[in-house]
Amino acid sequence: MLSELEHLAFEMDSDTGELAIRLETINTIKQELNWLRAETDEVVTDNDIEKWGAFFPEVSQKIRLLDDLLNYVSQSLHDSYEQIEERRKALMGYAKEKGATAE
Repeated sequence: MLSELEHLAFEMDSDTGELAIRLETINTIKQELNWLRAETDEVVTDNDIEKWGAFFPEVSQKIRLLDDLLNYVSQSLHDSYEQIEERRKALMGYAKEKGATAE
């Protein structure tokens, strides 16, 4: 059976893994936005209305997709932060309790 400290450490390790996944998702969003910026800069620089007309639906779809994904990741990061904060408080309480009994 896991001790309380081992249980908290396991949960914090799991939370850290979730944060790493969310950070990787944010990096992917950043790469997509960089691509989108480069592509739109090229179309604007060419000043080609026909090219822009063909390109706009793709840009619009990507913006909607990235916005949805960013909203999801943002909420997920907030939830993960709250979980980590709860674990941090539990760990601090455990440390104070064990510190008081050690004296």
